[in-house]
Amino acid sequence: MATAVLEPSGLVRLRELTEELNNEETDLHFFFTMSPDPMAIVSADGSFYRINHSWQKILGWTEEELLERSWLSLVHPDDLQVVRQIVGHLTTDDVDRFYCRVQCRDRRYRVLEFSASQ
Repeated sequence: MATAVLEPSGLVRLRELTEELNNEETDLHFFFTMSPDPMAIVSADGSFYRINHSWQKILGWTEEELLERSWLSLVHPDDLQVVRQIVGHLTTDDVDRFYCRVQCRDRRYRVLEFSASQ
C-alpha cells in the first residue's frame, strides 16, 4: 500500500525558491568561469564582492588581494574623477562602454574597457 505525503504549500514554495536560487548560482558560476574578460560584482562603495580568474590573469593581482580592496583604488588617479562621475550614473542608467587605466600588480597601468549595470 502506497502512502502519499502532502506538504503544506509554503514548504513546497520554499523548495521551489531554493531550487531557483541554486540554478541561478550555477548559471552565475558558469558565466564567471567561462568568460575570458574580467567580470566582477562590485558593491556600491566600490568593494569587490566577486571576481573571475581573468582579473588575476590580466592584472596580476591575486583574488584575495582584489577582494580586500576597492575597485576604485586601482583606477589611475588622473581617471578617477571621470570614473566616479560615470559610476554615479548607475543609480539611473546602465553604463555602456567606458575606458580607464587600471593598475597592475607590477605598478604598470593597462587600459580596460568597462560596461556596468546596477
